[in-house]
Amino acid sequence: MGEFTVKFASTDAELAGKGFVHYQAWNEAYTGLIPQAYLDSRSLADCRQKALDRTFPTLVAVADGKVAGFANYLPSCRDFVSVPDSAEIVALYVLEEFQRRGIGSALMERCMAELPEGKSVVLFVLEGNEKAIRFYRKHGFVFTGSSLTEQVPGGEIRELEMVKRAAAPLCSSQ
Repeated sequence: MGEFTVKFASTDAELAGKGFVHYQAWNEAYTGLIPQAYLDSRSLADCRQKALDRTFPTLVAVADGKVAGFANYLPSCRDFVSVPDSAEIVALYVLEEFQRRGIGSALMERCMAELPEGKSVVLFVLEGNEKAIRFYRKHGFVFTGSSLTEQVPGGEIRELEMVKRAAAPLCSSQ
């Protein structure tokens, strides 16, 4: 099966690998779920260029000498999230050929370890992406009932918000 390492992306080559994973994983996961015109409007070059933008902390999973997956997160969520004062996992993708090796779970666990303790964590999943929904549920995420709809080339996409609530603090006895 092969070993893998999860670490912060620190080189341009790792970020370029993240760009490839972002491009390829969308094609693998979203074909048939989002308008083909939207998929076709994306390019590998654009994904690699965007990967160089260090807006979000980037974790990469390296397996067999290449970037096999990545995750981005934010310690404080973006404005449109419905759960106040939460952290956010912005992206988590693993190439199909590397799935079912524990890479996605390792990326998720590392994100959770990097996020502030005691905060709920929110993420968005594409409506109909049952494989991802099962994965997130396995990691304790539940639907909030909120969603985002975006007009894209060829139609629209809808993302469903999920949350893993922070554990309630233990009551101390007086």
